[in-house]
Amino acid sequence: MTIWRNMGTLMIIFLAGLQAIPEELKEAAAIDGAGKWRTFRSITLPLLKPTLLLGAVLLSVAYLQFFEESFVMTQGGPLDSTLSAAYYVYQKFGFGQYGIASAASWVLFIIIALVSVLQFRILKED
Repeated sequence: MTIWRNMGTLMIIFLAGLQAIPEELKEAAAIDGAGKWRTFRSITLPLLKPTLLLGAVLLSVAYLQFFEESFVMTQGGPLDSTLSAAYYVYQKFGFGQYGIASAASWVLFIIIALVSVLQFRILKED
């Protein structure tokens, strides 16, 4: 369910990224004798790096904050099998365990920040 919710937004972002690539670069590569794979690897993919970075960050943050699906469908599931970090924080606040909920929120924030920094370093502009 999460995949279907996020794919539409991601496809619009990728469509905008692909439309921003100038056709003249692809035509110049074709004139120079580059095939479709070489054009994709040498022109399209490097110019899509910012779009890939945005998509990776948006999806990873969305999946790490996964809440609605487990709340609506399973309430954490049988024996907490579908308990997400965000739903765990929600439960702890509901039970009045504010210290644990606050600490879990900070841990979730730090994980999201570290994953985002890692993605920025991997997909950074050269």
